[in-house]
Amino acid sequence: MRNISKGDAPREYVEWKEKNNHILATCTFGSISPEAKKALQKQLCYEQGHICCYCMSRIDASDTKMRVEHWEPQSEEDGKIFDYKNMMAACCGNDGKNRPLQHCDVRKRNDPLKFNPSSDDVEAIIKYKPSGVISSTDPGFNAQMGTPSDPGVLNLNLGRLKNNRREALEALRMKLEKEGRWVKSQISRKIDELQSPDADGKIEPYCGILIHYLKKKLQQLH
Repeated sequence: MRNISKGDAPREYVEWKEKNNHILATCTFGSISPEAKKALQKQLCYEQGHICCYCMSRIDASDTKMRVEHWEPQSEEDGKIFDYKNMMAACCGNDGKNRPLQHCDVRKRNDPLKFNPSSDDVEAIIKYKPSGVISSTDPGFNAQMGTPSDPGVLNLNLGRLKNNRREALEALRMKLEKEGRWVKSQISRKIDELQSPDADGKIEPYCGILIHYLKKKLQQLH
């Protein structure tokens, strides 16, 4: 999980809202036009570097490869169903499979979360183990993210996700060993690279554990 910087809603979505403002109070999110939805998907993916707002797996702007996540659940009656600031892009989270295998938005459903990646500094309270386990220094949020023994709200320590993070970290460590010990300037450049989208606007999946590892390396060199 990483901090998300929200931009402006896409033009197509803004125009759809303005045209349908008189009925928004009685509409569901599924009422938006295909054009507006596609624009939303593209903008949300762009903002996040095409990685899920929770597990950081690769997503793309289509119905089969992402979901529009509402941080504050759509079941809340406060008018935020159509609030762009309340939206993020999430993976499909094993939709259709048994609940123990579901994760991210699919598992979350209408459960609330303590912190919002698009408005809170979640990176400051998240840490990783070499095994791929993700956790939080905040006990309540840690329970919501999920532990190896309790899936919680998001199930972020599901075996497959944990293994994907571990494999990403092992690949980075192997690269470090192959190229020899990196100096501080090289590590800093690699962190900047991982935090920035590439030429296609994409950020490396599971980069959170990689950045966490490299920052610890930097601290050891001071």
